[in-house]
Amino acid sequence: DSLGGNSRTTMIACISPADINAEETLNTLKYANRARNIQNKPVVNRDPMSNEMLKLRQQLEYLQAQLCAQSGGVPFQEIQALRDRIGWLEAANEELCRELNEYRSGNGTVEHYESAANGNGTILVNGEGFKTALQSMDSCDYQMSESSDSGDIDEDTAKELEHTYLQTSMDKELSELNRQLEKKQSEMKLFEGYDTMALKQHFGKKVLELEEEKRTVQ
Repeated sequence: DSLGGNSRTTMIACISPADINAEETLNTLKYANRARNIQNKPVVNRDPMSNEMLKLRQQLEYLQAQLCAQSGGVPFQEIQALRDRIGWLEAANEELCRELNEYRSGNGTVEHYESAANGNGTILVNGEGFKTALQSMDSCDYQMSESSDSGDIDEDTAKELEHTYLQTSMDKELSELNRQLEKKQSEMKLFEGYDTMALKQHFGKKVLELEEEKRTVQ
């Protein structure tokens, strides 16, 4: 009754209408009828160890998130959101780098900056009238604003400067998010090593001190 094992099986019976093969035909039909009545239940082969490991990982992540929430640590969702934000910033940063390299290869950035510097000397930044030497553009530490006085700088140069500024801003934001993520992860490790009751007492004292300072200021 185990015909086919863990699979679906089709049987083809070859018979002959000749009288000389009547006995063989009858035996073949009996066997084929018996095989047709066998009903097995094939299932998809799965590695039980892999399923168990997946369940254990999911349970571990759930328990870690619960531990952080109970001990006053950083929620798991917040850390995951930071990681997603970092991934998005890295992708955007790569795209800006690619576009910036295309502008540089197409326009001869260095020579163009030198000619623009000789013609204008300075450009307006931050909208507050501060003037910065054109040679310091590589530092990318400022924000460029459009002005009618910078008419000698063509559209390609303006776009390249804008991409350079955006790339620098993304780098700064990425570094800040990485710093925040490392800080929160270190806080999680710190909270895991402390007793929950001691943490509640510690932060309770902090809250009382802040309330006292607030009353003093008022």
